[in-house]
Amino acid sequence: MGLGETFTSHQQALKAVDKEISVYNSMRPHASCDYLTPDEAHTKKGELKMRWKRRLFEKKFPSKEGYPSLEGN
Repeated sequence: MGLGETFTSHQQALKAVDKEISVYNSMRPHASCDYLTPDEAHTKKGELKMRWKRRLFEKKFPSKEGYPSLEGN
């Protein structure tokens, strides 16, 4: 059962969400992560090239606390 379905219980919905999160993080490559899955990108040694638009990143995260410096990019 996918997220486009109608669920008959809260537990059924939680199970479907967990499954989709797993697919998103472990099976689906992301352009912003050098075409790695987020799980692969998280365990990768070295630097990932910044592939997102800086202006969109700054608009979404105006306070950069906790985020790596974007200076020089």
